Amino acid sequence: MNKKKEASLFIFFIVIVLIRIVLETAVFSRKHYFGYFVTFHHMTWYMFVFFYFCACTRHILGMKIEKIRYLAFLSPVIFVPIIHSVITGKRLALEYLRGNVSSVLFDFATLYRFNRRNSEFFYEMLILLIFFVVGSWLISKDFRRTLLNVIFGFYGSMVFAGLHLFGVYPRTKAYFRIFTSLKNHQLMALIYFGLAVTAFFIYNFPENKKRFLENKVRYLVASALGATVSIVFNLLFFERLYGRALKTADIFLMLIPFLVFSIASSSLTTRVSRSLRAGVFFPVFLSLISLLIVGGIYCGIY
Repeated sequence: MNKKKEASLFIFFIVIVLIRIVLETAVFSRKHYFGYFVTFHHMTWYMFVFFYFCACTRHILGMKIEKIRYLAFLSPVIFVPIIHSVITGKRLALEYLRGNVSSVLFDFATLYRFNRRNSEFFYEMLILLIFFVVGSWLISKDFRRTLLNVIFGFYGSMVFAGLHLFGVYPRTKAYFRIFTSLKNHQLMALIYFGLAVTAFFIYNFPENKKRFLENKVRYLVASALGATVSIVFNLLFFERLYGRALKTADIFLMLIPFLVFSIASSSLTTRVSRSLRAGVFFPVFLSLISLLIVGGIYCGIY
């Protein structure tokens, strides 16, 4: 029953995210830009933020993992900018934050209130900050842990998920310009998928460590197989399927879905799957996302 509950709560979170994506990019946006990789870009971004919050709640506040899953019920807070748009009649044009250190720190300190493109985020960020402060204190009853969770959880997420960290060279103002043949939303979907899986791994680190030690050979073989297939396949077929030359960065970027698929698939065995939280749901879900991202890239969907 607990495994079904864990899966159902995450499905609830994903449904909320998908509704937000459609409303933001197709209904209340200044310019319609809803699309296949826009959806994966935004969805993996939200997944990363969610698992990042879960990891901080567990490892900083010490909350039991059985209760952390209920953070999914806070996900409707992401509708606040949509509600703001409905009330004011102002169309959304939200974007990643960029600028020099002083301007970024000012936007962080004021929760985007005076940012020209992102002021609609203010009330959402204010609500989240209140949740972080009050929730962290109620969970830990410890000032130091509360402060650490606000710094690393709330403001840390603003750094890793709020800043315009990555973009496709040369048409980007991102802090890190990636020399890739991929389009921007493809690149961002891959990067945030990798970050989401990393945050998920850290969140479940004690269980993952134990599972790895018990099935070391299986996971090492799966990792080696996934990396080998990715490198060989992309060297031979990337340009032929995608229509653009494979660049060095693309070799590493394409490793992400291949590795995730290989490792997640290796967990779908009788012995290993019994020990997984939420049963086989997360291995199946992550494998599916991997296939959809890779398939979309090879089919030339932008």
